[in-house]
Amino acid sequence: MSRTAHTPLRITVSLGIALVIYVINTLGVGPAGVGERDPQDHVVLEVAAKAARRPSVAADAAPALRARVEDAIRRFEGAGLTVPPVEVTFSASSDSCDGYQGLFSPQLDPPRVTYCGTPSDWVFEHELAHAWVEFNVSEDTRKAFMDWRELESWNDHSGAWGRQGAEQAAFAIQQGVMGRGENPSTEHLRRLCGFQMLAGLSLPELDPAACRS
Repeated sequence: MSRTAHTPLRITVSLGIALVIYVINTLGVGPAGVGERDPQDHVVLEVAAKAARRPSVAADAAPALRARVEDAIRRFEGAGLTVPPVEVTFSASSDSCDGYQGLFSPQLDPPRVTYCGTPSDWVFEHELAHAWVEFNVSEDTRKAFMDWRELESWNDHSGAWGRQGAEQAAFAIQQGVMGRGENPSTEHLRRLCGFQMLAGLSLPELDPAACRS
C-alpha cells in the first residue's frame, strides 16, 4: 500500500550517507588526501558507500522480521534491482499502516516502509516494490503501464484499491523478484510481463506469448 501520489525524486540524507561523511572525516580522505593514507582506506569507503545506498532497518526490529526484510532486499538484488535507501520500521498496530499490513510513505524524509502486525509473506517484497517503483519508473512508463493494464489512475484512493496503477505496478515488481513459481495463474504471468515493462529487464523463463494480450 502506498499512501500518497507520486512525488518528485529527491536525494535524502540517510544514516548511511552520514556514515560516509563520518568515515571521510575520520580517515582524512579527500581530494588533497588521496595517496596519503593506507591503501585499505578506499575499501572502507566503498563499504560505507554501499551501506548508504541500502535500506535502514529499525534497530529494535525482531530478528525474524529483520531477517525477512534482508531476504527481500537480496531478492531484489538477485533480480537486478536495487531497493532505494528507505527507512524500514515495524508496528504492532495496523493503525500505523492505515489498516493494511504494510505501508510505503514516500512523503517522509527519508521515505519509510512500515510493516504492521504479522504481515503475510508477500507483503515484505510488495512494500519494497512500492519504494522501487516510486524512484525508478518514469511518468511515460507509468502511463504506458496503465494503458496496457487499462487503468484510469495511478494512486487515486477514491477508486478501487486493486485498480490503482501504483498497486498494480508494485504487484508486478513483487512478482518479478519473487519468481514465476510453479503453475502460475494468468494474472501472475501478466504481472511478470508488467515487471519486464517497468524494470526494463527480460525474464528468460517467461513465454513472450504471455505478454501479447
